[in-house]
Amino acid sequence: MAQNKKERLLWGLGLLGTAVFALLMVWLHYQQLISTGYYYSDIPAHMAGRAMGNTGFSLVTILLRFVFGIGGNLGTAVFLGAVNLLTLLIIAWAIRKVVPQVCPGGALLWSLAANLCQAVWMPNGGYWYFGAITGTIYHNTTYIMLQPLALISFFLFLSLAEHHGQLQWRRWMTLTVLLTVATAIKPSYLFAFAPALLAMLIGDLICTRGKALKWEIWLGCAVLPGILLCIVQAKVLFAGGDDSGIALIFTTNFDPEKVLWGVFNYNAKHGLARSLVFVGAVFLLLFRQWRSARAYKFSLLLFAVSLAEGICLTETGSRMYDGNLWWGAFICYDILLLESLIQLLCSLHKKIRTPVEAATSVLCCGTFVWHVISGIVFLGLMLAGVSYAVMIGTESYLLQEMWGIVL
Repeated sequence: MAQNKKERLLWGLGLLGTAVFALLMVWLHYQQLISTGYYYSDIPAHMAGRAMGNTGFSLVTILLRFVFGIGGNLGTAVFLGAVNLLTLLIIAWAIRKVVPQVCPGGALLWSLAANLCQAVWMPNGGYWYFGAITGTIYHNTTYIMLQPLALISFFLFLSLAEHHGQLQWRRWMTLTVLLTVATAIKPSYLFAFAPALLAMLIGDLICTRGKALKWEIWLGCAVLPGILLCIVQAKVLFAGGDDSGIALIFTTNFDPEKVLWGVFNYNAKHGLARSLVFVGAVFLLLFRQWRSARAYKFSLLLFAVSLAEGICLTETGSRMYDGNLWWGAFICYDILLLESLIQLLCSLHKKIRTPVEAATSVLCCGTFVWHVISGIVFLGLMLAGVSYAVMIGTESYLLQEMWGIVL
């Protein structure tokens, strides 16, 4: 009886929290659409056709213009809010599927918490946003629309991997289509997924001594349409005369202080450290648990590949300091964050046998709460009309000047 009351209460709180979150997203996106503030949002620019350079070659631009033609600014805001809501529901479904002990209402609340996570706040930590990697991006339309596709593709791939050697054609076709559509929105996820898949398939080929070669080849072919689309996108995007393209950053003449993400300056290093508190705690403290979890290990591989690409690769020409090759790390961090949360929930729902296990769970919970509280503050600032380039303390004159423009 008490259990039923608890579940009903969690259902009520979960539905209420989900509804409030969806409404806040609609309101936020509506304000972003009508705002003329400094760097408040990329949404108007993407609607104007600048989701890929200034080429207009973007599925995002086509979709946004179509929705805007039907519903105007409010309709577009509702559409984007619905995509945010879809992402929240997918995360809740994933939690329920892997940790069935979590009731539906509880899964919604955990998903809501995951969607609120931002890089943790630290005094004098540099930019709140620049340099940080986060799974929740409020200002970038392409990322918002990529999130649910990347999550579904990730879990669909895992379902195919579970049936080792037996290719399920419908799921394979669905995965191929999803990866291609995701690439049409933003190629960042495929940039990480394709190398990670290749590494996994090579490892599988060695372990099985070629016994599942046909399955491995067909599974690898799921990324081919997306790769072809990437080639087409590159030809359109890098068609300018400013030596634009992609290169190893170490082979270019770059200014470390202008690199907003990575390990090249103080703010970028602090932002990266502030991003990895919770996922780092799970990685270190719950090692014995996650080392047998296929989903977590693949999410870790995805993030490692995307992080390496973000650090080592850069666009050249006028787009060098835009940080566009870091979007793969953002989307893969989102997946790693979810898998880390699932590992935490698994540890919370098993019988704790030693004080060490209790301490590790408490520490992981504490770091997660730190991310959530920081995210609530960040969302509050965004809703108040503050730019996503929120500065919390730095000695850089350039960044102070930019902050003055925001105010």
